Amino acid sequence: MTPTELVTNARALAKLGAKDTPAVRAAFEEALGRAVEPGRRKATLKTTRAAEAVEDADPALAGKLRALQERQLDRAGSSVEGNWLVLADKSGSMEVAVETAAHVAAVLARLAAGRVLLVLFDTLPRAIEATGLTLEDLKRELVHVQAGGGTSIGCGVQYALEWEFPADGIALVSDGAENTAPGFAGVYGVLTQQL
Repeated sequence: MTPTELVTNARALAKLGAKDTPAVRAAFEEALGRAVEPGRRKATLKTTRAAEAVEDADPALAGKLRALQERQLDRAGSSVEGNWLVLADKSGSMEVAVETAAHVAAVLARLAAGRVLLVLFDTLPRAIEATGLTLEDLKRELVHVQAGGGTSIGCGVQYALEWEFPADGIALVSDGAENTAPGFAGVYGVLTQQL
């Protein structure tokens, strides 16, 4: 198997007993080490999903997969310029957006040359300075966040403006169905005037 196939099939391999036989487990772990080689950057999200899939069955293997993910991100280096504002819609229709935004913020926290601010919003914003945090750190911060309420994307941008966060880029995780002021377009216009 290629390193990507190995990571993709980690759960199935664990169920087949790859963790039970010492020689097979050693070969599996050696192959995981090769997944960090140059040119294997696209497998990082697959590594995260594999760790989540085997968490209950084999916490030790899940830990190794998370360590692999961190090494993959380290190898990617700092390749995104500026400070990033990650806006995460936590309104009633966006349950999955919180987890997705955590992934986006974690990757940007590793790759961005500047700061990363994660702002969760419904009609009120809640911010987490994501700079330097891992995905696991962010998941711990977000464990009690529940989707609910209306949608005001603009309140997240307004928060960044009020706290003078110098956003060079914005990553938005939302369905865009705003139903409460302030709206994104109006507040974004103010932000661009301040740049």
